[in-house]
Amino acid sequence: MQKALTQMNLQLHHVVTDITGTTGMAIIRAIVAGERDPAVLAAHRDRRCHASTETIRQALVGNDREEHIFALTQALDLYDVYQAKVALCDVRIEAVLKRLRKASSSPAGKPPPVRTPKKQSNAMAFDVRAALHGLLGCDVTQIHGLGPYLALKLVGECGTNLSAWPNAKHFTSWLCLSPSNKISGGKVLSSRTRRSGSPSVPRMMRHCPRGGLALRVLKDDLAHAHDTDPDRCRGGRCHNRRPTVAAPASASPELAARPHRRVFTAQDKLRILADTGRAADTGGVAAILRREGLYSSALTDWRRQRDAGALGALTPAKRSPKIAEPNPLTAEVALLQKENARLTLRLKRAEAVMEVQKN
Repeated sequence: MQKALTQMNLQLHHVVTDITGTTGMAIIRAIVAGERDPAVLAAHRDRRCHASTETIRQALVGNDREEHIFALTQALDLYDVYQAKVALCDVRIEAVLKRLRKASSSPAGKPPPVRTPKKQSNAMAFDVRAALHGLLGCDVTQIHGLGPYLALKLVGECGTNLSAWPNAKHFTSWLCLSPSNKISGGKVLSSRTRRSGSPSVPRMMRHCPRGGLALRVLKDDLAHAHDTDPDRCRGGRCHNRRPTVAAPASASPELAARPHRRVFTAQDKLRILADTGRAADTGGVAAILRREGLYSSALTDWRRQRDAGALGALTPAKRSPKIAEPNPLTAEVALLQKENARLTLRLKRAEAVMEVQKN
């Protein structure tokens, strides 16, 4: 429909946020019905539209060629057909959720208040939040970043039982959201993520704000959703357990401080060299390297440094202060000062000669 409007030079998409909204569809249906006056078309503006009536009228000044009107009519008919098919899908999904709810043993209770009352543009024709609460026993839409539509897609892809993943890290690895860690010789060769067998779920979590936090809280909520102890669960949500609220930035796993590179002192290097020397006969060098997080090449460098200068050679060298680069204008300033002094002396001599001649 937008393509047909653009060919008619009707810039409706520049003055309304969505041409399939209340104002846009009213104007399009009026055009298809035969209305051509821009002022009359602009009168279909909804009171919630940000653009004024005059702005909409100016955007609706164009041409009404017959072939463009026909294309717009066909597009509108297809849009109505698709909307009818989507409505049938919503009815089918609601029926399936009701059937699953009857077969579920999750405790039914009153769902908590809605976290975000704003209606989504792709919202379904029924209350998805209430249906999921009855099926899961908890309201996963309370998690920041998860709305009813996204929660329904996650449950449809992963199911209601997440016991196959011990924790959120396993779940994230299965989704192929965590980067790989191919390291050789201390150098990262590749950190690309793997391809997932279920690409729709990783795509949803990438588009979801705070996806990592949502994964951890979703796993925790569904793991306790079937707890029927009345002292622990009230209203379908478990209270006598670790809270699902995000921890402060300093304690959150997602916001953990980046580790710094370890610095070995001369005493540490000598100690590790002595340990590896004693463990060489028993084959325990590999265990020491794993314990200290080192590679065998580091031991080779340390032995060479020890043989060259003992303890002093193993001490990390301190960086000397950076020497400032010479300013190219300094030499020019010195020359100018010297020339100035010479000219001043000549001027004094000339003034003295002139004074003698006057006398």
